[in-house]
Amino acid sequence: MSKKHDKGRAALVLVAAMTLLGSAQAEDRVTVNQGVYIGVTESWVRGPDARYRDNSLIADPTLGYRINPQFGVELFARDLCGVFCGLFQGKDFAQADTHTGVAALGYLPLVNGNFKAMGRLGLGRTKYARGIGNTHAARETEATLGAGLAYDFGPMFGIKLEALRYTRAHTNSVSLGAEWRF
Repeated sequence: MSKKHDKGRAALVLVAAMTLLGSAQAEDRVTVNQGVYIGVTESWVRGPDARYRDNSLIADPTLGYRINPQFGVELFARDLCGVFCGLFQGKDFAQADTHTGVAALGYLPLVNGNFKAMGRLGLGRTKYARGIGNTHAARETEATLGAGLAYDFGPMFGIKLEALRYTRAHTNSVSLGAEWRF
C-alpha cells in the first residue's frame, strides 16, 4: 500500500473520530426528531483500477435510528458497481460490487445548528464481482470510514453530503443522501 493511501486513510479516520467524539460535547440548536428514519443515497464511486468508475443512477437504501441530535446508528447498502458495470466489457480484475453494513454516526453542529459536520465509523460485507455479468468472485468484511456535512431543513427532513472510504476494497465514494425522520 502506498504512503498516499495511508495518509488519506489516516486523515479520514481522524476526521471521523474527532466528529464522533466532539459531538458528545456539542449543544444542538435545531430540534431533530429522534428515533427511526429512512433514507436514500446516490453515490459516485472511484475504485483502484482506472477502468473502475461508477456512474449509476441507483438510489441506495438506508434505515437508521437517531439516538439523540448528536448520535445515530444506521444500516446501509451501497451499489459500488452500477447497473451497467461489466455489461459491455469483461473485467480481468475483481471489483467491489455491493456493500452492506452498519455504522455509528456523529454530528457536530456548525454555524446556526442547521449545518452539521458528520463522521461515520462502520463495518460491513463487500461482495466482489469479476467479468461480464458480474460473476461472483468473493465476499469480505471491511471497515467503512466517512466524513461530511449534513443540513437539517426541519425536524423531519435532512440531507447529507459525504465522502466514504471502503478500507479493504481501496474504494472511495462521494454520496448525496436524504433522510426522512419519524
